Amino acid sequence: MKKFWFASMFFLVGTIICVPYALSASSGDIRDVSVTSTSKSIEINWNSHSEYFELYSKIDNTYKKIWSGKDRTYKLNSLNPDHKYKLKLVAKGSNGEKLDNVVINTSTNKTKRQINERISMLTPTVVMKDERVTKQIFYPMANSKLDSFVKKNEVKLSWSNLPDDDQIYEVYRDGKLLKKVKGDSFTDTSVVKNNIYSYKIVGLKKIPDAEVEKKKKWLKEKGIKLNKSQEKNLYYEEKSLGTVLQTSDETTIDISREDKKQVTLQGDDFRDYPTGYGFTMRYTTFIPLEYAVNPQCDWVGYCKFHYFEGDNRGFDVWSDRFRTRSDVYITWDFDTNNPNDVKLNPSIGTTVGLDENKNPVETDQADESDIELSRVTNTGDSITHWIKLESSNPLVVGAPAIDAEYGAQVYKNGTGHVEGTHDKAPSHEFYIAPYASDGGWRTILNDEHEGFEYLLPIMPNAEFSIDLE
Repeated sequence: MKKFWFASMFFLVGTIICVPYALSASSGDIRDVSVTSTSKSIEINWNSHSEYFELYSKIDNTYKKIWSGKDRTYKLNSLNPDHKYKLKLVAKGSNGEKLDNVVINTSTNKTKRQINERISMLTPTVVMKDERVTKQIFYPMANSKLDSFVKKNEVKLSWSNLPDDDQIYEVYRDGKLLKKVKGDSFTDTSVVKNNIYSYKIVGLKKIPDAEVEKKKKWLKEKGIKLNKSQEKNLYYEEKSLGTVLQTSDETTIDISREDKKQVTLQGDDFRDYPTGYGFTMRYTTFIPLEYAVNPQCDWVGYCKFHYFEGDNRGFDVWSDRFRTRSDVYITWDFDTNNPNDVKLNPSIGTTVGLDENKNPVETDQADESDIELSRVTNTGDSITHWIKLESSNPLVVGAPAIDAEYGAQVYKNGTGHVEGTHDKAPSHEFYIAPYASDGGWRTILNDEHEGFEYLLPIMPNAEFSIDLE
């Protein structure tokens, strides 16, 4: 299933984004921090009673000082567009002691060309009963941006260009709703030092009225009936910006090169996999139910299978029960520090069709070629890849496929960015860990199954953009 994005874009190249950050004032505190970014520069401004400051940038796994002085402003120039930066601003006392510091996770803006490329990269086209239907995205997040400002006991999130109708956003931490926020920023003062947190900001944007009518007509022509709640979900695109961060000056995944042994995966399945250091990214889809009712029985009035076996589980990176799984290995050579080839290890679960009494009738398995690796590039210090998933129920001819696609850029220092879409059915989970390790998994995305009606080609996909800090 190829995904096609069509959108009218209303933005300027190099639009300046200014993100303010206010902290409670005390002696030496850094407060009122703001970040102003273009595609080639990042300017930082702040207030403080301290008279001397140092600014550091994390390069590979080490913070390196890039400036010191008495000014309360600094501008980084001649930067690459759409590039992540992890900065640390430190306030110093008269005797050189550290009074305060704040970690700034930000990035330069995309160019107009990069924005257009992002929109064209995700191109979903779904097939149902030999009919190709484009899943159009009306409000793409190609220019959305999230900055975070981190202290040991406080996290500030500021976002821009996140599509939404009323600018009232839901803010989640570790999967739980914290607050509904009016505006474009949120401060969490209930965090604990050295903890890892996952944040998500969610907006909803209604599609144009003319498209609503087209979807109603399509349902009527196909004889598919949805309840009022399901029908309402047809009309809104869900957008989310997220970040995974630690309340310290470290990244959430530590692969310090000095402490990392040279490793490779073992076994016949991994004979061609690289030796080196880096990361594993795991994207899995699974049916959380014990038994899944065949929705075609209601949609079309006839079905050979009344149920399908589910995976009967919650989110679990180690579970061997799933519909699809992609493990992607992103590594650098230990001796040369040069990027290795990105490797994909795809897996597909077995589908079991059941009768009305939940007795097995037939089993089959979709092909691993339903998971594709593409668009692999590197800049030396970062590696980018894209994964496309299009996997249908092999027991049902013309069944709509589980549909997902993501792009990930991961840096040597453990920071990175992922963006993509999925069809909200079944459950989708996404993790990252040090390469060839037996632990250390960090959650990128845990999105629950919302109903098999989301497999229909006219249902909107959820779109996400997540920073790894």
